[in-house]
Amino acid sequence: MLFPFLYSGGIENMLPLILLSVVAFISCLLIFRNARDLWDYRRNLGRSSLVNYGHSQIPKMKMMEVHIPFVFKIQGTQLVDNELHCLISSQDSYRFMAFWAVSVHELHMLLWLPWKVMSKSIEEGSFLQGYYVMKGPHSRNASHEEEVLKIPIPSLNSDDFKAAPTLCYPLVIFLVTDCKETPKPEETVALISILHVNNESVSQLPISIISQYLKQANGQVSRLKQLYLANDDPENVNMEKDLNRLGRERSQHICVVCLNLPISRALLPCRHTCVCGSCFNRLKCCPLCRSPIRSYFCIRNEDYLADLYTADNKSIFQRVQEFISEMLEGEEWIP
Repeated sequence: MLFPFLYSGGIENMLPLILLSVVAFISCLLIFRNARDLWDYRRNLGRSSLVNYGHSQIPKMKMMEVHIPFVFKIQGTQLVDNELHCLISSQDSYRFMAFWAVSVHELHMLLWLPWKVMSKSIEEGSFLQGYYVMKGPHSRNASHEEEVLKIPIPSLNSDDFKAAPTLCYPLVIFLVTDCKETPKPEETVALISILHVNNESVSQLPISIISQYLKQANGQVSRLKQLYLANDDPENVNMEKDLNRLGRERSQHICVVCLNLPISRALLPCRHTCVCGSCFNRLKCCPLCRSPIRSYFCIRNEDYLADLYTADNKSIFQRVQEFISEMLEGEEWIP
């Protein structure tokens, strides 16, 4: 007979065998778990250029939400009938001002003027006086949806225009708030767009926006930069539009590393928006461009991390309990 003790000693003789079987089963689970962790460690060690075990040194940038009432874009990259076509929309009344061949140095100096001084010079018509070659269209407009504005191109044969790539910006366009109420310190009062306009005698590059600056009533000047969302086509849009779009579509974009959790962090300085908060903890280089991560900021809340960390902190005994319970609930274990 194969197991004579089952019949000779009763149930008390079976207890050592049962305990031994349980201990052996738990030991196998622990060995399997440790082997899996070791394999993950060796795999990550082989990609040490991407893994960051000292993640705490990467600083988080504080993000402040700023409302931008203006939108300025260019329509196409070439002139149409010697005109530049722009797309403009505004939620507030505003002034439109265009200046040709503006001094680079003086423009950046004047942008930092206090808003009261700047608005007074705009009202008097003396803003940028002496630091540009020619005035473009100037107008006062009420709020409106997106409209096309056509700007005639002047003769670009003078020496001042030929010096534009090095000393002067070819075209600078201001959208300035025209409300009578005193703005709050954090409110946006002006959107400044610097454009390159192709000139055969100087450059063959297409028409493009070189940079855009945002001025607030407290005097702060910020440069708008584009965010690059994973699996998305690049667009000539500002950061506020990117963040609004991410907020609307965040459920449609998942982390490029784990392909499971939602994207929640933008990496700097490359500005790729491609990872979740969990995978970010193991990175020191951008997974898309491989550039080092110097800092980051969050584009959405990361409430999902709390549930994730709670699951990770479960004890081994709890995991074994759950594993055994799941197995016992299966149909194959039903007698």
